[in-house]
Amino acid sequence: MGKIKKKQSKKKGFNKNRWIKPVIFLAVLLIFIGIYAVYSYPRKIELEYTIKPFSVEEKMLNVNVRIKPLKAAEEKTFILVKGAMNTSEEKCTDNLNRKVNFKEQNGIIVIDKLSEGAEYINYSYNVQIGGSGKHGDNGQIYQDMMTFAGESVLALPMRALNYDNPKEDIIRKITVKSAVPDTWEAIIPYPKQGTIAESELENPNWMQLYELRQATFTFGRFEKHIHTDSKGKGYTVYLDSEAKQYYDSEAEKGIDSLYNYYSVLFDHKLDNYSMIILRKSREKQNYIIGGVSSQNLASTFDPDNKRDWQLLSHRMFHSFFEAKLPEERYLKAPLLEFYEGLATYYENLSLVSLPENIRGSLNLSYDKELQYLFERYAYMRLKDPKSLALIPLNEAQLQNSPSRIEFLHYTQMPLTVAYMEELINHDTGRKDNILNYILKNSGDNNVTVEKIADKLLGKASKDFVSKYLRGSELLPLWNTYAGKLEKDEEVVKRLNNYEMELYTWFSQENLLYKYDLADAKDIEKLYEEAEREKVQFSDETTEELAKNTSPVLYKLLKSHALRAKVCSVEYNDASLREKLLASQSNLSKWDSFKKGLK
Repeated sequence: MGKIKKKQSKKKGFNKNRWIKPVIFLAVLLIFIGIYAVYSYPRKIELEYTIKPFSVEEKMLNVNVRIKPLKAAEEKTFILVKGAMNTSEEKCTDNLNRKVNFKEQNGIIVIDKLSEGAEYINYSYNVQIGGSGKHGDNGQIYQDMMTFAGESVLALPMRALNYDNPKEDIIRKITVKSAVPDTWEAIIPYPKQGTIAESELENPNWMQLYELRQATFTFGRFEKHIHTDSKGKGYTVYLDSEAKQYYDSEAEKGIDSLYNYYSVLFDHKLDNYSMIILRKSREKQNYIIGGVSSQNLASTFDPDNKRDWQLLSHRMFHSFFEAKLPEERYLKAPLLEFYEGLATYYENLSLVSLPENIRGSLNLSYDKELQYLFERYAYMRLKDPKSLALIPLNEAQLQNSPSRIEFLHYTQMPLTVAYMEELINHDTGRKDNILNYILKNSGDNNVTVEKIADKLLGKASKDFVSKYLRGSELLPLWNTYAGKLEKDEEVVKRLNNYEMELYTWFSQENLLYKYDLADAKDIEKLYEEAEREKVQFSDETTEELAKNTSPVLYKLLKSHALRAKVCSVEYNDASLREKLLASQSNLSKWDSFKKGLK
């Protein structure tokens, strides 16, 4: 028995020695995992924003962000994104009033980890609103009113923009409180029940964070016009006290017509949708833009301005689409450009729903607006053939060029959608084929632009995709422009407006980008010389189409090709505009050449 026990003892000792290294390794691994979790794994955080007016004269708000981690991972830094916000007086302390270091670069704020004993961090800053944007002032503040879009004021965690990154902090709850008078109306996203001016989201998904960024936060005393049913379906118009002249009975009928048009189109009514009609800015009489989402929109609106009806329709399309299909893929490349193209397509197609007196007084029609859109497209593409030869499905590669994105989204893609609908119309007799397909297949996570084209165009799909989605071939919509008779001066005025649009876009990212306004008096003599020199701005077929549909555009482009020849610059040069307009030598050559013409 003793021998047997001795053998068992040896066996047990042997096992212990055999497993001691793996046990130690496992312990070290667990420690490493624990450390990695603290430093790298996403932690859950709560954010509480408090917004207060700071200076009405300077258009300044004060924002405090309370950042509180709920569990471990206190050793990690905190990252917020403020983007292009104009901020000042930034400071950071913990709940024990100790200074916390932070640094900012390219709109990214990196805040130091929590110190021992600290529970949360307060990061505060002043932010200026009311700066010039695409359609007007981005937000505004007065003694009796305040309005802004979320992204103009809120420095949000990286998760709000880069939701799919597994290492970013997870937002457990986000609260936005605005310190405004109790007597003011508050039109805000995700209002917390029982509060006046407080938004709250728990465990927000990407779409909810997107809504928070895009939606309006508007406060003041407003006249309410309710257009909702007993179930809260419909919309309410909030009328700014200084904007009452913009909402007469005709404007009310027009807005109602647009809302009903989209309700039928989407087979959906918005829940308690808020539409705030704002005044123009007191300082410069600029439009004020306060944000737009599937819950609300705030903007100056003048019913006597054609463009305002188009913009209102465009914004309503987005609101209905995002309420019916809250799917983030349509808000990211490569579907984003197609989505924006649809919105611009419908901003014009929906005009048929407006009352006849509004359409008549403003000369509104889908065909006319499509014609102007193609005129702008042809001018921009053919005057600068390399710079704007964009491939739609390469949208993600254009993110560093906002000007090209602008052209792609709001000029090229609505025309691409219109041409696609025109081709499908031969079989269906309808103009809403694409949107209908998207709505019917809302549960298909594999929907792509190519798949939509394949399903709706059939055999014509392969050619369409290769030329206009994966290629940069000029869209063949010259027929939309046929039979148009206008005075040369009217066309030149529009073309010069397109030229200034280009300059507004590109000069922000290219200091050598100059504008080139045409003079109706010079076009004819320059064209005659261009014909003698036999210069070309495109292939013969395209030039013939341009000549037959828009003689003024054709002559102007011929003159531009002549200028390139005079200055010894190839017309398809990628830097054509810069070489012609930013070179003092070539400017002198062209001036001398024009003076020499009889």
